[in-house]
Amino acid sequence: MVSSAAELSNLSPDFAVGGSALVLSPKNGSVARAALAPGTEQQDTPRRRLAIGRTPGDASVEGGSKAPCDGAVAPSPSQPAGAVASDGAGVGLVYDERMTKHYNLLDDGHPERPARIVRIFESLEEAGLADRCVRIPCRAATREELLLKHTEKHVDTMLNIETLTEEEATELGERYKSVYLCPGSAQAGLLAAGSVIEGVAAVCRGDVGRSICVVRPPGHHAECECAMGFCMFGNVSLAVAEAQRTCLSKRTLIVDWDVHHGNGTQNMFDDDSAVLFFSVHRYDTGRFFPGGELGHFESHGKGEGAGYSVNVPWDVRGGFKKGHPAPGDAEYLEAFEKLLLPIAADFQPDLVVVSSGFDAAAGDPLGECEVTPAGYHALTRMLLSLAGGRVVVVLEGGYNLESISNSMVACTRALFGDPMPPPASEAGTGDGEAGPAPPAHHFHAETVERVRAHLAPLWPSLRAPGEEVVAQASELRVPAAALRGTIAEMERALREHAESDESYERLRRRQQAVLFQLEEVPPDPPQVKSQEGWSTLRLSFDGSTAGPPYLLAMLHVLTPEQVVQSIGYALQAGANGVVLVNSGHAHSPPEAAMAMLGVQRASLKGPSGGASGKAGKAQLEALAECFGAARQAYPRAWLGVSLPQLPAAQVFKWLMSHCPTANAVWLHQLACKPADVTWESSVDASGGGQPQQPQALAVRLEKWLTDHQPALKGVVRERQIASWKGLVIGSVAIQGQDRVHHAQDDDGMGDACQTLLRHWVTIASSVCDVVATGSPDPGRACAVAKLKAMGGVTPVALTSSGCQGEDVGAAGCVDVAIADGRALAGGATAEEGKLFEFDIEQLRAWVSRWRDA
Repeated sequence: MVSSAAELSNLSPDFAVGGSALVLSPKNGSVARAALAPGTEQQDTPRRRLAIGRTPGDASVEGGSKAPCDGAVAPSPSQPAGAVASDGAGVGLVYDERMTKHYNLLDDGHPERPARIVRIFESLEEAGLADRCVRIPCRAATREELLLKHTEKHVDTMLNIETLTEEEATELGERYKSVYLCPGSAQAGLLAAGSVIEGVAAVCRGDVGRSICVVRPPGHHAECECAMGFCMFGNVSLAVAEAQRTCLSKRTLIVDWDVHHGNGTQNMFDDDSAVLFFSVHRYDTGRFFPGGELGHFESHGKGEGAGYSVNVPWDVRGGFKKGHPAPGDAEYLEAFEKLLLPIAADFQPDLVVVSSGFDAAAGDPLGECEVTPAGYHALTRMLLSLAGGRVVVVLEGGYNLESISNSMVACTRALFGDPMPPPASEAGTGDGEAGPAPPAHHFHAETVERVRAHLAPLWPSLRAPGEEVVAQASELRVPAAALRGTIAEMERALREHAESDESYERLRRRQQAVLFQLEEVPPDPPQVKSQEGWSTLRLSFDGSTAGPPYLLAMLHVLTPEQVVQSIGYALQAGANGVVLVNSGHAHSPPEAAMAMLGVQRASLKGPSGGASGKAGKAQLEALAECFGAARQAYPRAWLGVSLPQLPAAQVFKWLMSHCPTANAVWLHQLACKPADVTWESSVDASGGGQPQQPQALAVRLEKWLTDHQPALKGVVRERQIASWKGLVIGSVAIQGQDRVHHAQDDDGMGDACQTLLRHWVTIASSVCDVVATGSPDPGRACAVAKLKAMGGVTPVALTSSGCQGEDVGAAGCVDVAIADGRALAGGATAEEGKLFEFDIEQLRAWVSRWRDA
């Protein structure tokens, strides 16, 4: 028995010896030698290259980006269209209970728990499938194999886990995005990765015809440099990389039907034309984990890999808002039939590996989709028509034990060529094979069509008859003169180089990508936990069914009596909670105002800062008195506080002393920025020749910045010292802050501005649970493009302008909406008296508009 991860990593990976392979007997577990299956030396079928910039039908033969494998040829992928491989070569099974040694020390009910693989294996036994499988021995991945797709630092960190105490392992896991660790995680992670490598190799060598890998922890979220999303190592990525390194596969198709986008897998092969990555997942305009733009269909690979990443992003949340059902069997079959199979016909894979998460299954608590076991059976049968039936199904996510067990049993039946048995309610009425599939719902079918139209220029099989092929931006070369000098000089050079308005637009996008280094954006900090941001938000509101978006009223305090009365109005109007702020009108003692108007900065360190500092402290004291009265009157209400008087790093100490029961704090003075940007002043001389106000324009990015900013580190440290457990909201790209791009408040913003905003949110979310933004103009609605760019990393709060129609555009983009009493009363022109009271009818109307949006 191997007892440590170190011993595991030293186990030999060399199972193939002299043209044979070691396999375990499915009956008694004994080791036997099996000759490699015939046909592994068949002539390789040439791959059809993507027709970038070619005419339809041009299918020049060209190899992948890998170095040639002299003397070694991958199996032939030839197989009649629609045929299903026979059962002759057998189905391999990878499973080892030692992978249950990875568990959450703090939460026995965590969705990614050991019972997942135990229940699946038990279901395979109960269905009589486990005994029919050829057991493939499990082993740990070697360091050499791990380094195929992971950095040395990440590998060493994971291998070192077994030497940590439980407390140290837990603390290490909390540094990553949605990851837990324990001392046994190292062994489980190594076994999961190594066993998938063996499961893939067994199929490639011909030891078995197909295989299933019941492993955990999952792998498709793990990045090259860090663990992420319940994943330690990229199990599938490592297995594919090893198969290609050893020339067991030359053209590999990875199909990821986990409900979450396989960000790690795509990033690891994003520039590789020897691997086709196909992912169908819940996207929700970039707001569903892992978030961001990588899972959008326009993210289709780069360099040599342009077109080899295919994303089908379901907008489940958007569909729900419009009354449409979640994607199910019909929608997934539509995506396979109209996208995957045609592209695979061009690509001609010799191996198919499935990142088989079952969290899109009906009943899963996270995915909320509706794929049935019969649907997974049908999808698996479709894949068996590719690569000569050489298919490996690898467990990823899926958190309903019944759903994942039934779904894996269905996939295994398909690998054996067995039909689906009829449901218990229909026993004796048929053979279980599905009848004609219903059509895909039009809302989700439109997503499939958009993906097809976007990729048609890259894949000949996706083009409709007579469809014109448009040259891709990847072919474009921006002239050097368009990358230096002033904005006017670069613009002139770009115009001169472009042959048409259409090519100019594509050239301009490419120019902006170069000037703003869009391909060099730093990776997310390990401590950014995007999925946990929404979990923290839900917990803050104690499972309230009225939201998201959660609706908050911001109350400017004057007296304790005024605060208690106004909170009552807000709660009656249907708000989820109230945020208290002292905008400079309340002081304790009153004489401390010293005729100072507005918010006065204070400091808890050193001298008081003169009259201004004393006034600031008096404003804080008045806020504390108002909060105390409010909490006494409403002990169970959601109450937050906004503290513009204090630097962000000093907020938590003050809170614990004065407002320890606050549900949230809003950090206004959050000093962080995403990048150093060069600006240029431009004067518009239009309008009768009269010079206009100079406008600052962002020209180029000088340097991307990360979360390693002293001010941010100070906030994180002080929050930990204070042990603050409430919600933290931080202002980003809001009025009073430095801008990062001149177009950041325009709906017509380009890729550069969107990327800068998203990175800004990413950095801020290393400190905050929610980022708050809004329009710089109190009388104008916030740009929807801005909200979309900022969404997906962590929850977003919108400071409402009160404009009519604002809720319609923003409702699907924000998680929290905050109504300032001033905005509801008419904006900056409102009477000062309106600042301190809520018009309950106006507030109720605002709540109603957001609820109905």
